[in-house]
Amino acid sequence: MGYESRLYVVDKSRVTMYVSGAGEYRYGEIIATFDLCKVYDISDRMRNYPATDCFIYINDEETIEDAYGAPLKEVPIADAIKIIEDAAEADGYDYRRYKPCLGLLKGFDTDEWTDLVVLHYGH
Repeated sequence: MGYESRLYVVDKSRVTMYVSGAGEYRYGEIIATFDLCKVYDISDRMRNYPATDCFIYINDEETIEDAYGAPLKEVPIADAIKIIEDAAEADGYDYRRYKPCLGLLKGFDTDEWTDLVVLHYGH
């Protein structure tokens, strides 16, 4: 066991909604999810990004926090790619999850979406 990372690629809506006990947040439509498992080079960097202003649904519940109660961190797509590329290069691309995750993120044309971002979720 250890700190694991799941990345949610979400398109942030312009519409805000009230999240119970937390206030107004933008709705984040989940487009893709990628489980990186334990990659501390990535999680340590992504957890330094600001908390998001959107919520997502996980297990049919509005979520603005990860499994540890920390706010979901919002990372721009380009930054997420750079963070993962840096970790992959440092590791010699040995970890089998790097290439598919990078392929997924690089496949998005952000101009085709309202406000596409990556949310870091620790679990």
